Amino acid sequence: MLPVDFYVLSLNLPFLSLQVPHAITLVEHLDLLCIADRENMRVVCPKAGLKSSQGEGQPAATIQEPDLGRVFGVAAYGDIVYVVNGPTSMLPVRGFTIDPRSETIIGHWGEFKNPHSIAVCVNGSALYVSEIGTNHQTNRIWKYVLV
Repeated sequence: MLPVDFYVLSLNLPFLSLQVPHAITLVEHLDLLCIADRENMRVVCPKAGLKSSQGEGQPAATIQEPDLGRVFGVAAYGDIVYVVNGPTSMLPVRGFTIDPRSETIIGHWGEFKNPHSIAVCVNGSALYVSEIGTNHQTNRIWKYVLV
């Protein structure tokens, strides 16, 4: 039994074509739900519908840049979204800082081999990235102090 009452709501997003929605994060302040759309190599942020249904069905904010690659993990704090991409044959594997309002990448950080998931602590002081070990490499959790 869950400790809180809840109900299931299926967001009807027929205008949003996703290929392997790999992770989601809520940008509550902006009323956005940002989705790591892995195989489309982008982050899409439709309205979450927390405050009202106004804006639902409109085009989602989309961040899709040539250096983004396959997006595996996504997390948010405040108005900022953090993502990690996964391995491809041509792009560096790293983290990105995104402004969903302007739909732009505003920073790059880290060097990874195979990141998989990302989280931000509740007070926004640290960012964590899990990395899956491959070829006899160990699994890792990276901590980044946010300043």
